[in-house]
Amino acid sequence: MKKLFIILCTIFITSISAWSDEPWEPQEYFSPDGKYSVIDQTGGLVSKKWNKETVLFTVYEGNTLFDEIKIGKIFKNPRMVEYVATVSHFHWGCFVSIDNEGINLLDNEGEKKYIFETKEIQSETHQSQLTYDELESLINKALPLVKNKRDVKKISKALKTIKMLFGQKGINLNNGHNNYDLFKSGKSELKIINTKGPWKGAGSHSVKTAFRLKTSEINISFFITDDDCDLYIVIHGGGDKENFKGRWGEDFDYLPERFYEFNTKTSYVRTGDYYPD
Repeated sequence: MKKLFIILCTIFITSISAWSDEPWEPQEYFSPDGKYSVIDQTGGLVSKKWNKETVLFTVYEGNTLFDEIKIGKIFKNPRMVEYVATVSHFHWGCFVSIDNEGINLLDNEGEKKYIFETKEIQSETHQSQLTYDELESLINKALPLVKNKRDVKKISKALKTIKMLFGQKGINLNNGHNNYDLFKSGKSELKIINTKGPWKGAGSHSVKTAFRLKTSEINISFFITDDDCDLYIVIHGGGDKENFKGRWGEDFDYLPERFYEFNTKTSYVRTGDYYPD
């Protein structure tokens, strides 16, 4: 839906820019509580002579100028402004909506939000930091419940690697289904998938956020869930073929997956090995 939205924005704005040097009449939007008004100065288009000081939005609190939101503030990489070009302008993104907390935006780097209280831009990467804090807390509660020392070592090392990758600059991408943050360093890669609502996965649990870590030594997925289980872990290739002796699984030439299902509030844990369908 987000991809369709930005495509429709692009088509609409491109059709306007084809016949006008000034493609947009400023539009004014109001927060539901009436405290703030926002004037969209560009309608998603900026001149090809843009710079970091180009104003995209003007924000008022009552009748008083509150802030000017400029390209340099919204974009981590300002050159992404030029990712979509029309005949005479660049399409930087779209105004999506306004609420009492701030302005929701969709630009060429991904979903973002301008927060009135702090005058800062909150991006998907910021959201991932919040979910990482939740993941770290859950894992620290879950590890004492894991009896297999080899798995404890893998999970602990994975958490340390994820923390290290957060020190790198992440980028927000879209695979056509979900937005995700990607962090890379050498042969280590971390994908964090956040959606607007839970989805079914990880043993049919209700998943809020998924972390997928791949390194030269570790291939593991963490799922923050929202039902009778609050953490679900899959160690890919971490199972034991001995558990399938005399069964169909022993015919595979690769190791099974190992899952851990936790409810850290009740100290519940369940584990097992399986081969994916």
